[in-house]
Amino acid sequence: MPQWHDRRGVNEATMTQQTEHITTALLVFGPLYSGWIEQQLPVEYQGVKTRLLVMLLHSPQLPMRAYAQMLGISKAHMTTLVDEYTRSDMLVRTPDIHDRRASQLSLSDAGRYQAQRVWAHYVAQTHKVLAAIPQAQCDVFATVCHQLNAQMHAMGCGSRMPACDSQPDAAAAGCSS
Repeated sequence: MPQWHDRRGVNEATMTQQTEHITTALLVFGPLYSGWIEQQLPVEYQGVKTRLLVMLLHSPQLPMRAYAQMLGISKAHMTTLVDEYTRSDMLVRTPDIHDRRASQLSLSDAGRYQAQRVWAHYVAQTHKVLAAIPQAQCDVFATVCHQLNAQMHAMGCGSRMPACDSQPDAAAAGCSS
């Protein structure tokens, strides 16, 4: 066998190992971060209902099924949450223009206020944890997150989910210089 095949095999094995390490890191980091940041919030801001408000603040105009998928809940649970929030005037439900069977969600003024309060807590806690990380590493992390997000959207992850328009600002996230 020619030598370049051996090198390619080694590179492929290294890439597979690296991909496995990255996959493990992402699977551990995502829930770890989500759980940690939620524990830092006041009790009234904890839970799937509040995460839905924050998602609506930052990713409006997705179908209900996309939010349910991102939250890891069933369609029935999602419908129950939306019904509760609609009754309490936190959300507005309108027919989906692309699918008559579906609904679009948007925040009411009260829902937007609540989501912004929770978001401020998220940002403050993230700032604390990132403050010890060098700015250059935060920049790389923010860039990689943006690229992963854009690539997943381009691959069709989450039906009709919009691609990201802007790159996160690592400096604003609280990284140290």
